[in-house]
Amino acid sequence: LATLSTPPTKSEWDTLSRMEAETGICVTEDPKISGKNGDALRLTDFVGPILGEEFMTKDYKDRTPEEQVEFSRWCSLFKWYSALARVGYSPTFEEEGKKK
Repeated sequence: LATLSTPPTKSEWDTLSRMEAETGICVTEDPKISGKNGDALRLTDFVGPILGEEFMTKDYKDRTPEEQVEFSRWCSLFKWYSALARVGYSPTFEEEGKKK
């Protein structure tokens, strides 16, 4: 996973955690039934609220290249979040701006 995308920052992790609580989507459950109303998980349902109402109502083909990139970025961050959550791993973060 690390070779494909950058892991979430603390702020991004907190946003993803908040989305799990707000959407009621449990990322550790079976994706076939863990979406809204027991349906299959849809990434748009999870990361869409992060990107806002205008994004949520826009048809895929009408999204700007920038919106597509931002959606893809949050989908990658979701993959990190859900993979780590499924194995029960809670990451720790260095203070932002602090280097090793």
